[in-house]
Amino acid sequence: MKYLFGIICVLCCCASLNVEAQGIKFEKGNWSVILEQAQKEKKLVFIDCYTEWCQPCKEMEKGVFLSKKVGDFYNKNFINLKIDIERGEGPMMLNMYKIDAFPTLLFINPDGDEVYRLVGSKTEAEMLEMGKNAMTSKEIFPVNSHAKKQIALIGNEIPDFAYRDINGKMVSFSSFRGKYVYVDMWATWCRPCCEEIPYMGELEKKFHGKNICFVSLSCDKNLDAWKKKVTNDKMGGVQLNCEGDPKFMEFFGVDGIPHFILIDPQGRVVNPHMSRPSQEITAETLKRLEGI
Repeated sequence: MKYLFGIICVLCCCASLNVEAQGIKFEKGNWSVILEQAQKEKKLVFIDCYTEWCQPCKEMEKGVFLSKKVGDFYNKNFINLKIDIERGEGPMMLNMYKIDAFPTLLFINPDGDEVYRLVGSKTEAEMLEMGKNAMTSKEIFPVNSHAKKQIALIGNEIPDFAYRDINGKMVSFSSFRGKYVYVDMWATWCRPCCEEIPYMGELEKKFHGKNICFVSLSCDKNLDAWKKKVTNDKMGGVQLNCEGDPKFMEFFGVDGIPHFILIDPQGRVVNPHMSRPSQEITAETLKRLEGI
């Protein structure tokens, strides 16, 4: 009886593996590696942009993505990738490709530019039609070079920038090693920056005791105005002033403020253009960080 039960279990596992094998094969790797593969194989990249809480996303994962017909077509013609829009490179992709609904199904050429997209759950027939339309599409929606440069930063170790705190002490970014760092570039004269201050405080409280520090990096050249604002608003976290250091701004591709950056415990760029504290996705993204 036990022997028979064992055979049944093995057959069930094999059947399950076979179902997975016949569907779309989604590659693993960061975005730059996927693009290199696409360039080498001269294929478009198909991206399933999803979230963990998206029900239609789950339905497609358990349904149409396992279809043999769909799998055969997509595995032959595309490099396939799944991206959790709230984790890892997801938030960066969200900003770069202006994604605002889930699932968003993107087709990207080897240069990183969009050629086709559809939104929402699809049937087997719709998936096949969508793929054929993407392959014959003559339209290209270029991603600007600035955004491409920023996404190329992901995973790179940052230089050891060092700036003075409110007491005049030099603080280097290497001193934050071992923790995630959420950086807010702001200035007292920037109204949108100041509107984010209360949300930054709430975010800091929410993640108090977690493996992350919050750094407010002022671009103010008027140090007295900066110190007064920090004191009057009782701003928490780490308060530093870079006076708009062009080297810092050039490295991260900052072309305006407020600007937010996420760095990992090894001092590597997670997202050079992170979402704002006032956006719900920010807390969700931080909550899902490995080792937070």
